[in-house]
Amino acid sequence: MYRDGEALNHQSLSFAIELTNVLQTISFSCNFVVYALLNVHFRQAVKDVVCCRRSTADADHSAVNRQPVEMSQWPIAGDRRQLDRQRYGTAI
Repeated sequence: MYRDGEALNHQSLSFAIELTNVLQTISFSCNFVVYALLNVHFRQAVKDVVCCRRSTADADHSAVNRQPVEMSQWPIAGDRRQLDRQRYGTAI
């Protein structure tokens, strides 16, 4: 089986893996709660999924209705709001 040193290393590794998995699970759970408390859009999306409804997001901003944008139309300085104004008449 294991020699004394190998058994200790195996136990240490197993403990480290289990601890990491527990911490990751706690982190995921906390992130969900934080998003739910702070983000209205996230709460609405979760409510839509749980209630099996279609998204209540504005249809103008859905990915289905968006037209492809040529690279020449991209803002040089990364001002996304300028491009959104050109597309939708307002910044997102």
